[in-house]
Amino acid sequence: MALAAGLQVTEILDAALLAFRAQLLPIRVFANAWRKGQEPLRMGESMKVPYYPLEAVASKDFNGTYDFTDAGPNVETRDITVNKRKYQPLITTSAELARYNFDPVQLGTMKGRRLAADVVADILSLVTLANYGAAAFTGAASTFDADDTADIQLACDLAKWPTDMRSLILASAYNTALVKDNSVQSLYASGSTDPLVEGRFPRISGFDVIPSTEIPANGQNLVGFAVYPSAILIGFSPITPAESVQKMLTAYEVVQDPETGIFLEYRAWGDPGSDSHKEVIEANYGYAKGEAGALKRMVSA
Repeated sequence: MALAAGLQVTEILDAALLAFRAQLLPIRVFANAWRKGQEPLRMGESMKVPYYPLEAVASKDFNGTYDFTDAGPNVETRDITVNKRKYQPLITTSAELARYNFDPVQLGTMKGRRLAADVVADILSLVTLANYGAAAFTGAASTFDADDTADIQLACDLAKWPTDMRSLILASAYNTALVKDNSVQSLYASGSTDPLVEGRFPRISGFDVIPSTEIPANGQNLVGFAVYPSAILIGFSPITPAESVQKMLTAYEVVQDPETGIFLEYRAWGDPGSDSHKEVIEANYGYAKGEAGALKRMVSA
């Protein structure tokens, strides 16, 4: 099914963007940058992604004068190559476009959600033993409870993570195990209905808990991880079509969420030979391993 002109295009892109933003939550906890309104990039070029490193410069003792050695900004940057391009295709014939009705919001939501899920799984392919070391938790979902989140918290404390900006990304089975935990259910008594209604928690053991169905096993039984933002660095940038390409397109748009800066790209063109209308909703991005000590893996075995 294809996008139609005018209002329906707007409805689909808006719905796709909302779904894309929501599904990206497991990677929005990392250091990420969304590049728009600057000099256009070409595929394979790099962009700067800022991040806050775990280890800051030690405090100095005043000795008659201020010493600014190694006193650079607390924010560091890394050049990330934008070399990934994922898209959701849409195609229909002229006859189908004229005859069929469809729900533009539902279509956009489905396309945005699927695109984000594939982007998340791709980026999380970095979460391996080689990149981040031994697991902080090993066990089946049936054994996972709030005591384990406290143990993971201790591991993060010993690694001297800042106490804010800590997140715990969990596969669905492990999130469900926490929902069923009697100590977690005691949150109901305090008036919080999030675990019961949404399957989500305000915070546990100092972590923002985010369930995800897109955590890849990576051949190592990965089921989740605790993370500080500097563990993975991610950059998103639209790749503006070349002038000769734009002449062949009937539409090219970049739609952006004003709250988060997240955006999607949209292209449309016709193929007279097959009497078809073709469109894509896409994301251009790149990523790299950040600080190895800023992520604690969880595995099932």
